[in-house]
Amino acid sequence: GKSHLLNRYVNGNSHDTETAREEKILLKTVRLDHGNIVTLVMWDISDSRSFFAKGSALVVYDITQRRSFEKAKELVDEFAQWAGPGAFVALVGNKVDLESRREVSFKEAQDYADGNNIVEIFMEVSALTGENVEDLFSKVVKRLTEAVPGVEQKLALRGKTLNLSKRNLNSDELEFLISIFMSKTLSPAYIQSLNLSYNNLGKLLCFFWFPLETLTCLEVNDNRLSFLPTSMRCLKGLQELDLRNNQLKKLDVVRELPNLKKTIR
Repeated sequence: GKSHLLNRYVNGNSHDTETAREEKILLKTVRLDHGNIVTLVMWDISDSRSFFAKGSALVVYDITQRRSFEKAKELVDEFAQWAGPGAFVALVGNKVDLESRREVSFKEAQDYADGNNIVEIFMEVSALTGENVEDLFSKVVKRLTEAVPGVEQKLALRGKTLNLSKRNLNSDELEFLISIFMSKTLSPAYIQSLNLSYNNLGKLLCFFWFPLETLTCLEVNDNRLSFLPTSMRCLKGLQELDLRNNQLKKLDVVRELPNLKKTIR
């Protein structure tokens, strides 16, 4: 269900030809109403534990299986316990092409969504036929962009330094801002220094996937970081790293950075 839905949106079909695995990442380039282009990053995950670090979530259930709906409600409840500021759930009923086999009514699911504060979007779709799929993701993207007002004003580039410090950014907002920046810059390799200090970051994920090989200085001090992603290994040129005043326990990935000369923690 969920994998077919994401493939329908990203690739235009509902067939997932990749070998099954615990987690898969899909990217989709989206043009916003005001002309900017952003990269939507989606994790296709197999268990609830994985999504706690991901941000907002699409929870997909099968309208022809009541137990699927009950499981979806459990996932929504779990997500609500761990969700950070600005996070939300889009509850999605899949397989509307199988109306004759429906076990969960539209009204029941809508009433549940209306009564749950974390659920801000509810739609029924068909990954098989594509019905409502584009509308669903349009609403999701709109909601994500609304969470970051004044995007242009929040980007502060001086020379080869991108300064996003002291903006009270959470992780979802950071990912969105970075994708906006990458769409407006000829090459992400332009950045040599990135300052993310004094924000509200609980994780560092998406932006490290961009090719930032020439980044030499990274400041993430005074956040809420509890771990560093293994994707930081791509920062081969990093020489200075400020990790002060976080909740970090393991720093294994730091030891794998070949050119790191100065670590402040």
